[in-house]
Amino acid sequence: MNILIVDDLLSVVEGIVKGIDWGQLGITGIYKAFNTYEAKVLINNLQIDILLTDIEMPGESGLELVEWIRQEQMDMECIFMSSHANFEYAQRAVEVNSYKYVLLPCPYEEIAGVVSGAVGSLRQRREQEKLYQYGKILADDMWFGHMMFYNCLDREKCREALQRLEEVSGLAADSSGYLCILDILKYEDRLQRCDEQLQDFMFHNVISELLGSGGQKILLCRISCRQYVFLVCGSGSQTSDISQFRRQIRLAEDAVRNTMQIPVMISFETISDLTELPEAYERLGQKAEAVEACREESQEAVGNGDVIGQVVSYVREHISQDIKRSDLANVVHLNIDYLSRIFKREKGITLNDYIILEKLNVAENLLKTTRLPISLIATKVGYSNFSYFSKLYKKVKGKTPAEERTDS
Repeated sequence: MNILIVDDLLSVVEGIVKGIDWGQLGITGIYKAFNTYEAKVLINNLQIDILLTDIEMPGESGLELVEWIRQEQMDMECIFMSSHANFEYAQRAVEVNSYKYVLLPCPYEEIAGVVSGAVGSLRQRREQEKLYQYGKILADDMWFGHMMFYNCLDREKCREALQRLEEVSGLAADSSGYLCILDILKYEDRLQRCDEQLQDFMFHNVISELLGSGGQKILLCRISCRQYVFLVCGSGSQTSDISQFRRQIRLAEDAVRNTMQIPVMISFETISDLTELPEAYERLGQKAEAVEACREESQEAVGNGDVIGQVVSYVREHISQDIKRSDLANVVHLNIDYLSRIFKREKGITLNDYIILEKLNVAENLLKTTRLPISLIATKVGYSNFSYFSKLYKKVKGKTPAEERTDS
């Protein structure tokens, strides 16, 4: 990957270039620019993957540079540097979808860690895009066969659909097999509509690998965002062992849960030939109430974990603010007392103590790794009263903020 470092101070750019082991981060090309104009020339003529830019520069700012990059829809992770703890800068950095905001001065190791994270983020996004494109191509190739399979589940369309299915897939109407329904027990927000083709491909890949290893043909189609129906078909000898197939189903459920992080339940019906598909599909549909009950039970079991996760995320994302229990209760739509009880039960610490501890852990890290004024560090973790911050830090950490910095 290539990185472009932009700052109007030559000493800053050269210091960063020489102070970091770029090869260890997977960076092979290092480019320098000292204003936005030079940066745009390099970006237009080179493949730049990571941008590390100062905000305040003569002429256009680093923020304007990143705004231009986003307008041009360039695939690049952008990291801002600034020697000013300016809330407006940080807010605009978020608005232009920057990766991180680094406050200078800071150790080169910290900058290297941020760049390493950006490299990992970019690689993951590009790999996901490759997989998505591959899944899209595969979905286009399989689409017609899957559509014919879906029509086979309809009593009125079944006869004609079976003829067409044999033409496009070679699957004869007298083939035996299993009709299966896969229900997603907990539908995550991350499974957005734009990812459906990738999700289809991943389900098909896992199911084919585990259930189609004996030469059986797999046809799968999505019924809804929470449900898939698929057919596992082969010769009678390949599909006669129900107990073995049931074990394979359990393995497939585990594989989906472990590889895709999605809890699922798979139900199935045996069919002696494909003309039985509509009846088998109806029988599977009658199990929907039981599956829905399992889904609700699963959601209740993980519900507390979701609530705790939301609370933890909110505290970390709003560490610079004065966080109250009522704020957290509003975020997760729960009564304050109830939230406090389940948080204490799950985390072993009261909600108030957790908020304080998280803030002071961030303060401790800033005291040890930066030379920021202690009063500014107090503000960055939500304490406007410096005296109170110092007393609280002493109480929890056993030493004053000044002692912490001296000892480090």
